[in-house]
Amino acid sequence: MTELTSPFAKPFPGVPVREGAPPLSRPTKEEIAAFPAEAQQLLDQTWTEQASLLDQFNLDWLEGRHVLLAGATGPGLGGALATAILGVGKVASLTLLSRDLKKSLNFETGKVMEAQAEKSGLCFRWLNDGMALEGRPLENLLATLKENGAERVVYFNTVAAALSGLLPGMPSVFVKDVDEEGLFQWQLTPLDEKAIEVTKFVMGEMAVRFPQVLEDNGVAVEASV
Repeated sequence: MTELTSPFAKPFPGVPVREGAPPLSRPTKEEIAAFPAEAQQLLDQTWTEQASLLDQFNLDWLEGRHVLLAGATGPGLGGALATAILGVGKVASLTLLSRDLKKSLNFETGKVMEAQAEKSGLCFRWLNDGMALEGRPLENLLATLKENGAERVVYFNTVAAALSGLLPGMPSVFVKDVDEEGLFQWQLTPLDEKAIEVTKFVMGEMAVRFPQVLEDNGVAVEASV
């Protein structure tokens, strides 16, 4: 049997090691000013790469359906799917859920998507309240779906709890980074109990329970991905 070892499982030779995880940092004024153009560039570049592949990935099954997409303003899978749906433009409506800081690239990406949908005439709603199983964010979503005439939805969940670290007992992971002193690598440390519970809830319990919450509130879920 062939065994494959991840390139992140061993330290990179000759690169200094620090224990911990990359800290969250606030963007500079210059970075904030560049976010709108970067968001537009990201959307344009993603669509350019996707357009030539549309005959290989058939999205016709979404035509005329109401799509609910959670976690779709970033550069990952959700953002790519949202870009494809916006580009094809055949859905009955597209509702995006996110929870992004206003001074962030993801927030500006949501604004760019909103502007593109308005130009194309697509029924598009972007809610930046995050996902919730109860309370005001859920009420806002249900009201939005009702306004869109979305009695049935196709639900995609691409939400990620972006916490850098390991579950206790897992093998070491090494990740390259760079600062004013040059190149180095993080040796990720175990997540604390609170971080583990947040990850379990966001990417586990809430993601799994959400379709049933929609059903309980009168919104049928045709498909859940």
